[in-house]
Amino acid sequence: MQSLKAALEGEGDEVSKTRARVILGEYYVMKGDFAQAKEYLGPVAQDTERLRDQYDDLLDDEICRADMLLDMIERFGFLAE
Repeated sequence: MQSLKAALEGEGDEVSKTRARVILGEYYVMKGDFAQAKEYLGPVAQDTERLRDQYDDLLDDEICRADMLLDMIERFGFLAE
């Protein structure tokens, strides 16, 4: 976890940072910490079009996973309350 968080803070490439955000978001969804998960997944969802345009299919799996996880949070978030 520390390595993934450190990758987001450093001067890394955008592909690695996007992948780290999705992995961290998925981790927090599985732990039931939906607020923390949204912090990592939100930027990916907000930047979907640009990421797809700029990186073609390279980040398609990560973008789809982020969308799916955010949808799960929206549908089942009430269970964590």
